[in-house]
Amino acid sequence: MEFFCNYIWEKGLRDKNEDSLCIRQVNRDGTKYLLAVVCDGIGGLEAGEHASSFVVNSMLECFKKMVRRPGKLSGRSICNTVKRQIYSCHMQLQRYGKELGIRLGTTMSMILLAGSSGYIFHVGDSAVFEGKKCLKRMTPIQQDKSGALLQAVGTGRNPILFYRRMRLGRGMVFLLASDGFYKRSEHRICTAEWIKRIECDEKRIRESLVAVKENVQVLGEKDNISAICIKVG
Repeated sequence: MEFFCNYIWEKGLRDKNEDSLCIRQVNRDGTKYLLAVVCDGIGGLEAGEHASSFVVNSMLECFKKMVRRPGKLSGRSICNTVKRQIYSCHMQLQRYGKELGIRLGTTMSMILLAGSSGYIFHVGDSAVFEGKKCLKRMTPIQQDKSGALLQAVGTGRNPILFYRRMRLGRGMVFLLASDGFYKRSEHRICTAEWIKRIECDEKRIRESLVAVKENVQVLGEKDNISAICIKVG
C-alpha cells in the first residue's frame, strides 16, 4: 500500500501559531510506516506553542526509534511504546511549567500506520476522522458543557488516552485536525462529496484542505487552522 498525504498549517487571525504538526514516512524492509501528529497548544495557558511543538517532536523521535528496532514491530509494542512516551511528555511538561511557575498543555491527535495496520492515539479536542465513502469522527471531544478541556498533555492529572487499532485498506482516508479546522466545517468534510475529492494525489489533497481553510475563515474562524490528510492507495 502507498500513503499519499499533505497538510495545512495556518496562523489565521491569531498573533501566533500555537498548533504544531508533523508527517514522516519510512520504508523499512519492505514495510511502509507513516506518522502523523497534530497538536493544538492550549491558548488559555502560557507557552501553548512550546507544549505543542515539544509533544510533536517527542512523538517523532519515538517513531524514529521504533522503526530502527530490529525485527517486526508488533501492535502491542507500538501501543505500549507510544503510551509511555505520551505520559513521559505529560510529566516533562508539568516539571517544566513548575520550574518556570507557569501552566502549559496541548491536545494531541496522532496516527501511526504500519504496513496493513493503523493506530490512533488521542487526547483533547483536536480530532481524527476516517472513512472510505464518508468521513466520520473517530475520537471523542474531551470537553465539558462549557467547552473547557477535560484532558490535555501537560496539565492536570495523567491524561485519559483514547486508543484504537484498525486494519488498513486501499481507499481509506484519514484526517487529523485542530478544532480551528473542523469545528466550523465538520458538516462539510463528513460528506461523500468532499471525500471524493481526496485522490491519490498530494497536490489535490492540499487543494481540498486549502478550500476548507478558506471557507471556515469566511465563516468567521479566528483560531489557528491545522490539518493533515492521508489517503491509502
